[in-house]
Amino acid sequence: MHAQNVDIAPGSTSTVSIIVGVDPGLESTGYGVIEAGGGSLRCLTYGVIVTQSNQPSAARLRHIFDTLQQVISIYQPQYCAVETIYFAKNVTSALCVAQARGVVLLAMAQQHISVAEYAPNAIKKAITGIAQAEKRQVQHLVKILLNLKDIPHPDHAADALAVAVTHVHCCMSSNYAVGSTRSRGAYVTLYKKGKR
Repeated sequence: MHAQNVDIAPGSTSTVSIIVGVDPGLESTGYGVIEAGGGSLRCLTYGVIVTQSNQPSAARLRHIFDTLQQVISIYQPQYCAVETIYFAKNVTSALCVAQARGVVLLAMAQQHISVAEYAPNAIKKAITGIAQAEKRQVQHLVKILLNLKDIPHPDHAADALAVAVTHVHCCMSSNYAVGSTRSRGAYVTLYKKGKR
């Protein structure tokens, strides 16, 4: 597990929802855990699960599964948001992503975590209001939405946080309308993060 920021303990109130976003990939699977409640969003952790290319596929998938289980155990998310597979010219690459996606879904199913899937264009539109937005635009707004000091890195981790925020916007925004504003069509909630 490779986290890029200092982890924050999840909140204890029953009104808080915890969402884990996942950007699946065999070589690198991004994950990001956010907390939504009281009209605010908070980043709890994010990072990437990196596998070694010289290892058998089964071992690499097991590593992804085991690490996700650790994340689930620590943060106890109620919801999972996953970026869907888009059609790619490289069939081998698409199959590898599909394998990783299957492991993600299994990890969530074993813990009875509700899973929602979002296409890349839907994520861009939810975050920026523009379905064809550039990746850098999405990353910049994720940084603002989650009150992060820097743009999340690597890209897979940023993508995972983006899909988690998308889930709040698409499925939970009515519950977190207090204190929110709209920016270029996106669900934007600004808040002051507590001490890490």
